[in-house]
Amino acid sequence: MAAGARATGVIPHALARLEVGHDGLTALHLVDSMHARKAMMADMSDGFIALSGGIGTFEELFEIWTWGQLGDHRKPVALLNIAGFYDKLTGFLDDVVTAGFLRDADDRR
Repeated sequence: MAAGARATGVIPHALARLEVGHDGLTALHLVDSMHARKAMMADMSDGFIALSGGIGTFEELFEIWTWGQLGDHRKPVALLNIAGFYDKLTGFLDDVVTAGFLRDADDRR
């Protein structure tokens, strides 16, 4: 942002009351729920990149991937696998494909 990039935040009202908001964003949207947050972010996005993170990151990654499988969007979904953070997850996904629970065509890593 210091170099002129735009940054937009989307946060539920309840979470905004608990966390310190970022004052320097280009735009900040307050919404009623986490579901509304994810839907707004999905609508506004050109694609999705999962950085290293915790359970919330995993939940959002798999939800947006599922939305793509269901045809709700045709946007790219990617993992940024810094220092092998996602190696075990991608190995597990290989096992899921081998077990027949995920088609190769749906495995868009």
